[in-house]
Amino acid sequence: KANAHRVRVEYGTLQEAASRYEDGHFNRMVLLDHMDWMPNSMILDEWSVFMQKSAPDCVFLWRSYAEHQHIAPLSYLTFHQHRVEDALTRMPDRVGMYNTTWLATKTPNFEIVPRNTYAPPATLKDD
Repeated sequence: KANAHRVRVEYGTLQEAASRYEDGHFNRMVLLDHMDWMPNSMILDEWSVFMQKSAPDCVFLWRSYAEHQHIAPLSYLTFHQHRVEDALTRMPDRVGMYNTTWLATKTPNFEIVPRNTYAPPATLKDD
């Protein structure tokens, strides 16, 4: 109760909420499994904001039904799977609906930038 004044309720997607904070604001981001339900383009747009709004030493945690990290640009993060394995040894997963848990930090000089999707006109009439 003593810290209730520090709670801030946000509405919208994680990307929209994170974008309202100053650059480098977040030092921890717990993302759960929401990326399992998103197309890659949405994930990349979201992570371009996360990279900007997170501190250099930010720790990211998420879970997934996927058995491997399948989002190509995220493979450039620095993963700390030994920490996940250590934690699961001490405190086994009681939910049992996720195949993987990921813990990662930013890799220096790595960015995910918003994509500009080019869609050529469908017909000559569109020119």
